[in-house]
Amino acid sequence: MREPSLLLVSAALLVACAPDVILAPAGSGAAAPATGGAGESPGGAGGAPAPRGPVVLASGPSEPSSMAVDATHVYWTVDDQVMKVPLEGGSPVSLVSGSQFYPTKGIALDADHVYWIAYYDGVFRVPKSGGPPVHIVSVFTEAANVAVDDDFVYMGEYGSEEVDGFAKIVRAPKTGGALADVAQTVNGVDVIAIDADQVYWINRSRERVHRVSKAGGSPVELFNAGERPSGTYRISTSDTDVFWASRQGIMKGPKGGGDAVLLQLAGWGEDMALDSENVYWTQWGSDVAKSPLTGGEPTLIAEDQPSPAAIAVDATHVYWINYDGTVMKAPK
Repeated sequence: MREPSLLLVSAALLVACAPDVILAPAGSGAAAPATGGAGESPGGAGGAPAPRGPVVLASGPSEPSSMAVDATHVYWTVDDQVMKVPLEGGSPVSLVSGSQFYPTKGIALDADHVYWIAYYDGVFRVPKSGGPPVHIVSVFTEAANVAVDDDFVYMGEYGSEEVDGFAKIVRAPKTGGALADVAQTVNGVDVIAIDADQVYWINRSRERVHRVSKAGGSPVELFNAGERPSGTYRISTSDTDVFWASRQGIMKGPKGGGDAVLLQLAGWGEDMALDSENVYWTQWGSDVAKSPLTGGEPTLIAEDQPSPAAIAVDATHVYWINYDGTVMKAPK
C-alpha cells in the first residue's frame, strides 16, 4: 500500500460537507434512498432539500484500481471483479468475478460494453447489462492500461526483456483479432490516454510523456519529467493539453510539446478526471478537489476521505472510490 503524502491541498480550499447519506451496502438487497446534488429534487420525507455534499452510493470490496461512469452507472475494477452500481446508489452488481481475471486493471467504456485488463492475460470485455466475458486479445507481458475508440482497444505493456526487450503500445479490434504494434518504447508503459488521432503515455521509470499516431509510427517525446518525484498514476487530454497526476501534483503541458507546468500542488495526486472546464483529482490519504484547466485557486469537493483513489465525472457530479471500497458521489 502506498504511503500517504505529507503535502496538503492549499489552505484556501473551500470546506465541504461530510457524507450525508449511506445507501445500501453490497449484498444487502436493501432499497436505496433517493439522493441528489445541487438543484436536484428532494428525496426525503417532508420535502427536505436534497444533500449537496458527498453521499455514499455503495460499499464494495476494498482497494479498487480503476473507475468509469456512463449515463446510468458507475463501474470499477477491484481484485478479480468488475463492478457496477446505479448513479442513484444501491447494491453493487459484480459483472465479472473469478481468479482468472486477477488482478483486474484499467477500465474503459463504449456504448454497450465494459473493457478491462486481466493484468497477466490481456483485454476482456463484458456487456454492460451482464453476460459472459469475452477475451479479446492476449498479451505476452504484463499489461498496464486500456483505452477504446470506435474501432480499437489500445493498451500499454510494461515490457519484458525475455520477450523482446521493449515495452509497447499495442491495439486490436474491439471485437477481437490480431494484436498490432502502435509504438515501441523503453522502461515500461505506465498509463495511456487517447484522443481522436493520437495515443499518449508516460514511461514507467523515466517519467517522460510521449505521443504517437494511433496508426503507428515513431514516438514523439513531449515532456521530460525526469526531475520530478517518481510515481505517475493518470494521464488525460483536453482539446489542447495533456494533464497527468503524480506525487508532486497535477501537471499540464501542450499537446504539441513545450514547457510542462505544475498546475496544482496537490500532494500525492492519485487519480484525476477532466471535463470541459475543470480538472478533478483525488489526493492520496485525504481529499477530493478541482481547479480550472487554465489554473487558479482550487476548490475542495470532499475532505478527510479514507484514502480516495479512482475518480470519474459526468455532466453534474464527481464520483470516486475510497480505498476502503466506499463509492462516493458529490455535486461538481
